[in-house]
Amino acid sequence: MDEDDPLMELLELYRSLETRQEDVLDRPRLDPATRHKKPWIKWPIASDKKLWKLLDENLAPI
Repeated sequence: MDEDDPLMELLELYRSLETRQEDVLDRPRLDPATRHKKPWIKWPIASDKKLWKLLDENLAPI
């Protein structure tokens, strides 16, 4: 059989996707009511040196 057979490649891809889907379904789901969202970090724009310095100062104690 030809190693570059597109149908065989498609079959292998399909099987690997099936396996991944099964793995996802096996994972425990988090209850949205009890899930804790982390606060969003607003990153300064790259060219704003003052804001980056302020961010560095705020993160230094951590």
